Amino acid sequence: MLVHLIGLPFGILGVGLVYLVADADFTESNARNALNWWVFVFGAGIAIIVMAFVLGAVIDIFVILAALLAIVLGFLGLGFSIWATVKAAGGEAWKYPLAPSLF
Repeated sequence: MLVHLIGLPFGILGVGLVYLVADADFTESNARNALNWWVFVFGAGIAIIVMAFVLGAVIDIFVILAALLAIVLGFLGLGFSIWATVKAAGGEAWKYPLAPSLF
């Protein structure tokens, strides 16, 4: 259940470690869902950074847009992690919206 909250401070590394060492099916399922989400967040963060520096050098509005997207991504990460923890406490392995199934 706490695997979803581990992603907040440790991101892919913390969730990935739990996924690798999990031996219970429920824990592995939750860790897989969390890992898919944090891989998506990492990729989106890289895309936002590229947008800010590459496109922002040409047009200033992209820096503002990148900052707004980073804030939204942060709130989604926090909100989805808390919601997934609540769902896991209820016995459900909740799949994060927007996150592709990579693992």
